[in-house]
Amino acid sequence: MRWENKPIGEFCKTGSGGTPSRKQLERFYGGGIPWVKSGELREAIIFETEETITETALKETSAKLIPPDALLVAMYGATVGRVAILGIEASSNQAVCHIVPDQKIADQRYMFYALRRNVPRWLNQRVGGAQPNINQNIIRNTRIPLPALEEQKRIAAILDKADSIRRKRKDAIALTEELLRSTFLDMFGDPVTNPKGWEEVYLGEISKVQGGLQVTSKRKNNPMEIPYLRVANVYRDRLVLDEIKTIRVTEQEAQRTYLQTGDILIVEGHGNSTEIGRSSVWNGSIPNCTHQNHLIRVRIDTEKAESIYISTFLNSPGGRRQLHKFGKTTSGLNTISTSNIKATKVLITPLS
Repeated sequence: MRWENKPIGEFCKTGSGGTPSRKQLERFYGGGIPWVKSGELREAIIFETEETITETALKETSAKLIPPDALLVAMYGATVGRVAILGIEASSNQAVCHIVPDQKIADQRYMFYALRRNVPRWLNQRVGGAQPNINQNIIRNTRIPLPALEEQKRIAAILDKADSIRRKRKDAIALTEELLRSTFLDMFGDPVTNPKGWEEVYLGEISKVQGGLQVTSKRKNNPMEIPYLRVANVYRDRLVLDEIKTIRVTEQEAQRTYLQTGDILIVEGHGNSTEIGRSSVWNGSIPNCTHQNHLIRVRIDTEKAESIYISTFLNSPGGRRQLHKFGKTTSGLNTISTSNIKATKVLITPLS
């Protein structure tokens, strides 16, 4: 069945707010009206805000009341494109676009997911220099497929269930990672203070460290096509192998970079500085697999240390602190080098 696609502006009311002057704090701020800033939009329902404004601010500035259940989209700043649902009556700053759908045409939850689906498209339409942004016209002109209301509600219910499963999985992973860190500290002590007096060595002394292959269109004529791992496949002490891409390589490159079971993969570059240096141990589940240049391979001398222990150490507070300190930022990308990895200090425990 073909669904009608309508621009948001045809079946929704939209608007934005304003920022009352900070020069009149007592007059405009600290009242009883919640005031949403774009940084507070995090794909969830907003029930409270960091700041509030007064009735006077509503009367004398461009700030305005937004009804509960409105959809919010961040137009400026680091959260541009983020979507949220307003769970209370509130106001917002000018960096937030509010969307109030016609309830006879569009279901709120369905619209929430439809807006999220359009975020990549909005990001490609950003304009401006130092801090690119989207505007209300871009949002109002975005077309949304509109099945019958009952079908919208059915789709939204399915997506709600899927989102709930995703969130529970994310929480479970976070708890597992915290348990691993706690267990590590119980067994080996704090790497920073080294209370057990373990031997301290540079990682480069007990391993071979190597960078990966750059992904580029210039490879299209290379004779071999093999699977490769990228940053999206490597998390702290776990691998996510749902999507594996391939790369064309020469035979020499393949032989030089094939992964072996037990190799440690370390994230070399990431937009989030806290994520550089995260690592996991390769399990060998994909034959003849290599890795891209944003992952660094560490092959441990098995007579001196265990890969799982070293990876867990790198993911511990002591390891993360070192790698974060090494990080450099270029064009918004935080990076570390193979030299940094070799210079990372690790504590060596008895193999037995």
